[in-house]
Amino acid sequence: MKSVGPIYARLGITLVIAILVASVVPTFVDKRDFVTAVATYEKNPTLENGVALARERAKNRRIVSLTRLGVAIVIFVIANVAWVLVHRQREIPDAS
Repeated sequence: MKSVGPIYARLGITLVIAILVASVVPTFVDKRDFVTAVATYEKNPTLENGVALARERAKNRRIVSLTRLGVAIVIFVIANVAWVLVHRQREIPDAS
């Protein structure tokens, strides 16, 4: 059985770390439309207001998911660039 190359191991490790960090960090979405939908539903809990609240909740979940995806991508890129730079510094021989 062939072993996994170091680049695939590095990519896998940084991907897992990026996903874990992005999913652990809380995301706060402050939208006036959602606050209005909640207030309207609290005052008058009709089916129409419930549907509007569910729609706004779905929009917020989509925003949170996209934000977490963006954070994971940024962390992944930064981690891999840092890993490459550290690896290159180790390969440079001292001129002493």
